[in-house]
Amino acid sequence: MASSNYKSSHIELNVPNKVLETSISSVTGNAYWDHANGSGDIWYSGVGTKKYYRWEVTFSVTQQLHGSHLTRDDFKFNGLDVVVGDWIAEATTGDCWKIISISAKSTTSVTAVVEDWLRYNTFRASNGNGAPSNGSGVVFSLNEKGIPMLDPLPTSTAGSFYPTLASRFEYLNPQTNYVLEQTAHGFNKGDVVAVSSTGFSKANTSTMARMIGVVTEAGPGPNQFMILPNNQIIDFDPTIPGNQGDYVYVSNSNCITI
Repeated sequence: MASSNYKSSHIELNVPNKVLETSISSVTGNAYWDHANGSGDIWYSGVGTKKYYRWEVTFSVTQQLHGSHLTRDDFKFNGLDVVVGDWIAEATTGDCWKIISISAKSTTSVTAVVEDWLRYNTFRASNGNGAPSNGSGVVFSLNEKGIPMLDPLPTSTAGSFYPTLASRFEYLNPQTNYVLEQTAHGFNKGDVVAVSSTGFSKANTSTMARMIGVVTEAGPGPNQFMILPNNQIIDFDPTIPGNQGDYVYVSNSNCITI
């Protein structure tokens, strides 16, 4: 299965973590969430108190010097290394947002759309305002376990930065609550899910060999659901062959095949 929930393909031996110091200069509302989480949801698009869950942000980037010759630009990271799937956090609060698209970037500046993933910040705030603010920020990535990689941590971060950010990724960790999408899936919490070339379905005796996990949340919205996977998710390797529902195995020639 494939997704852009997080990306760790840049992790390599002798390549340091990318932890970029930034300064957010512009925040503009981009989209509202269209699906109410029950009748009491006062932040979704269908009510007068709706709140954005996506924003377009522009931020400057300070280059990060390091000792590796193996990065895109030897011995440094800069704005050109920011990619979809990275996260940006406020340096003072530790609140963070996922980068879901990038419309422009240079060595010193990035314009991107960021998302309040799972509307975490929205429901955390008493006024439902989950928006980022102008000011100092940090761009970082998650590893294959869904944990933020923050070494070396910029000196601009406040004392509460790391505890707040680390706690956020303990909440519905993306590796153990993996988000999949299928229109009007109809799953409920606790359903066992199987996969085939036609999509996802509730597992039964004929599909049990293709079970991929158990539903942990039947949302967000009617078309997404979360699973606790049977195995670790690999969502960053474009060389894996096959289509959804195929078995992948190691051939006699020591190659991954279907």
